[in-house]
Amino acid sequence: RVDKMDPNADIVLIMGGTNDNNAPLGTWDTTDTSTFYGGLNHLINELIRKNNYKSYLEIGLDNPNNNYNKIKCELKECIDPFLEEHHKNGFDAKLTNEFLKSVESILTYKMTSDEFFVQNNKKYDIIFIDGLHTKEQVAKDIINSLKVLNPGGKIIVHDCLPNNERAQSVP
Repeated sequence: RVDKMDPNADIVLIMGGTNDNNAPLGTWDTTDTSTFYGGLNHLINELIRKNNYKSYLEIGLDNPNNNYNKIKCELKECIDPFLEEHHKNGFDAKLTNEFLKSVESILTYKMTSDEFFVQNNKKYDIIFIDGLHTKEQVAKDIINSLKVLNPGGKIIVHDCLPNNERAQSVP
């Protein structure tokens, strides 16, 4: 369906999930585009390729192996306060210190998205919002992202219709 998107549209709203044609959720590591997660990675990379995008911003990193490491773009940046205690104490208790160090090395901005947008002076072609899962914060992230989006850019919002409690949890 990426090929059917109007390249001249001012706004393209992309919403999908397991309710999208009864697609199976799959796993984050899949490349199977018939699953939600494989389709998400494919969608972002196809938008980058099709539109010749050069800059990608991800709001909310959590685990870079889930999405960030699969994105192919010239400039990739990510924002997350990355609360180690949050990851070590229950949410992802099995994470190792080695994993935590690898995330620290990838993380471009270790801060909240609000803090980032106050100090940011860059523009981006495509922005993936998967940060703090509250309606107030998501609304702020969308509004702030619109201010730093290049003309013809796209914003993708994740977890619009979460299918389980973990997907809608707030650290």
